[in-house]
Amino acid sequence: MSEASDSGKIVRLAASSEVEEGSGKMFEVGNKKIAVFRFQGRLYCIDDTCTHEDESLSQGEIIPEECAVECPKHGSLFSLATGEALTLPATIPVAIYPVEERGGEIFVRIGDE
Repeated sequence: MSEASDSGKIVRLAASSEVEEGSGKMFEVGNKKIAVFRFQGRLYCIDDTCTHEDESLSQGEIIPEECAVECPKHGSLFSLATGEALTLPATIPVAIYPVEERGGEIFVRIGDE
């Protein structure tokens, strides 16, 4: 179920148990692929696709020292908090999305397009 808002819509993604600590999972919302990560008890949501070569970031490893995910193809790091490309070869950030848990479920706010 989704609800409209001034800055997009809130979409239920999954049960909280579907995203385990220290891992990420890809979800499709409309035509977007987004990745939700759980790290140190907190949820982060970013675009799932690496801006360097279209690789799925949800398959990458979380790098604790950087609070970042490493692209599994060429090793670029993306900040989970800001989406910033922290290392080459990627130079373009990924979008981030507000995400929260309510009542044992994960919700994300996706902007209107």
